[in-house]
Amino acid sequence: MIKTQQFLTFKNKRKMKKGTLKKKINKIQRVAIICSAITLIGNAYVNAQVRTVDMEAIMDPPGGGSVTTGTEIPLEFSIKNNGPDDLVVGDTLFYVFLYNGTDVAHQYLVLPFAIPNGHTTLISPSNLSVALNNPGSGDFCLYISNPATDNVMVNGAPLVVTYNDPDPSNNMTCNPITVNSATSVFDMEQHGKAKLTCYPNPASAEVTLKFITDKTENVQVSISDITGREVLLRNYDGLAGSGTISLKMDISGLKSGIYFVTLNNGAQQERSKLIIRN
Repeated sequence: MIKTQQFLTFKNKRKMKKGTLKKKINKIQRVAIICSAITLIGNAYVNAQVRTVDMEAIMDPPGGGSVTTGTEIPLEFSIKNNGPDDLVVGDTLFYVFLYNGTDVAHQYLVLPFAIPNGHTTLISPSNLSVALNNPGSGDFCLYISNPATDNVMVNGAPLVVTYNDPDPSNNMTCNPITVNSATSVFDMEQHGKAKLTCYPNPASAEVTLKFITDKTENVQVSISDITGREVLLRNYDGLAGSGTISLKMDISGLKSGIYFVTLNNGAQQERSKLIIRN
């Protein structure tokens, strides 16, 4: 009788151990399934964040296609979003400016605004310009990087990919440009002076243009908006004398915004940025 009870007790313990083991296995399997599900959900979430955005680069020729050696050229461009998704606040743009294939300026911008599908937006960094120092001619290009394929590094870390551009063919735009030598009647390099200055800047009703000449000449002054459209043109014939010349221009008819003033003597031109605030 005692042996029978001992056998039954041993048999029950084995059943309990098997049952406990089975529960542990089931628990491990459930945890594995849950982890797999979380991984799938996480991957789906990450993939959902990578939007599809076809960016088209648009840029006018810097300086109207003709610049002077050593002159700082403000760089700006436009992006057209061909969709299907939006560029949103917080997306990062990385763009490179090239002259004859050489990187002359690059920058990244964390968008403070959205660029919806179908919209074209001007990008005008206030702190980005370039000076070309060798006379000649060539192609001045803008390339907008695709963070999903270009392995862009920002401050030593990979750029976070939030969108993918499936069509890289329109990410680059180029314009021919001529770089002229700075040996002209507008040469104000001496004493570190600027070649053409506008003051006050910002201006409202009137602006004074200041430059240096070494002879009597005819000068044409034009003002263009950021799209390159000429909004004001003045001709000054027979400017007498040499040295520093100051011209006053009435700009009361122009709206607030960013403009470019171009001064031309027929042989060469100089350009300066002007801000108008009414």
